[in-house]
Amino acid sequence: MFSLLREYSYLKYFLMASVLLFMSHNMVCVFLPQIIEGAGGDSSKLGIALFISAGVEFPVMSYFVKLSKKISVDKLLILSAVFFGIKSMAAMFASQVGVVFLAQFLHNSFNKEPHKPI
Repeated sequence: MFSLLREYSYLKYFLMASVLLFMSHNMVCVFLPQIIEGAGGDSSKLGIALFISAGVEFPVMSYFVKLSKKISVDKLLILSAVFFGIKSMAAMFASQVGVVFLAQFLHNSFNKEPHKPI
């Protein structure tokens, strides 16, 4: 494994960035009920947030192959990282349920990385 990291020096940066991005992603997903509650929502609002998340994710996953032919994978990864950051910040500072809904929209709208299973 270490020979692989020596041969492809950029791989260690990619792996570190992936770990950090998915840590924030998993925290938002795990604590989504508490985030919704803190923003004044209830279980119905949690259901709506999950519906938005799933509803936006499917078309993006379906279109990924065509999208990756038009936009390079490098640029898609950078775009994905930017929207991961925006989503995490929006979820962290959400004081209203609408902001959480926006974060859930951002969560899946542009975050289809080539290394994420489809």
